[in-house]
Amino acid sequence: MPIKIREEQDAGMNATANVTFTTGAGMLTSDKLVFIHASNFYVAANMTAPTGTAGTAWTLQHTADAGTDLGHTKVWTSDVALPGARTVITNSVDVDNERYAALFVLTGAASGIDGVASTVNGASSTSIVAPTVTPTSGQADDLLICFFGPGIQAGTGAVNLTMPTSMVAYTERDTNWTGRVGSEMLTSAVPTGTRTATSSAAATYQTVSVLIKESPLGWNTMDRTSKRMRLR
Repeated sequence: MPIKIREEQDAGMNATANVTFTTGAGMLTSDKLVFIHASNFYVAANMTAPTGTAGTAWTLQHTADAGTDLGHTKVWTSDVALPGARTVITNSVDVDNERYAALFVLTGAASGIDGVASTVNGASSTSIVAPTVTPTSGQADDLLICFFGPGIQAGTGAVNLTMPTSMVAYTERDTNWTGRVGSEMLTSAVPTGTRTATSSAAATYQTVSVLIKESPLGWNTMDRTSKRMRLR
């Protein structure tokens, strides 16, 4: 069965403390976590692994790094440590700049990722293009998650984004730049092709495309197994 998005949460941080996300009570230990963290300044090394009670061990899957005092985006994944309402804490050494974070809780997903690609420093344009990515497993039922970050290069101003029509669009977060994510279930194992969001004003940008593959167990089996374990 295709991956289900149990929940998505996101936040923009405008020279404020790191954000803590709390998952819903329905999260299961069979679920998987995907965390996207973006920053417009300082260095990528200062964006450290998320912490909290939700994840077992966070694995850094990708870093898009435009360089010192420019945009950086990291993608982290983890298995779920404990069911129910748990925390995921965004961690950055620097808190006086603008950051963005998004958390996905997925049912029926395998651990890790199935491919990732990024545009590190896109030229100024109203077309904010997330790159194509090829599934490494050759599996058809992948979930595509794209991050769009116009204006991220040193915080060049927020814009309004019109998201690709094929994607489920989540909340736009505007600080001194704009961060937004979208998701899309795929039905073939070919390269995804690009996804383009339209900006209300031309901006340089950073984008990331990440693929998550379905667990061979499928979400129905995993939900039933988790329910049986809770009843014991």
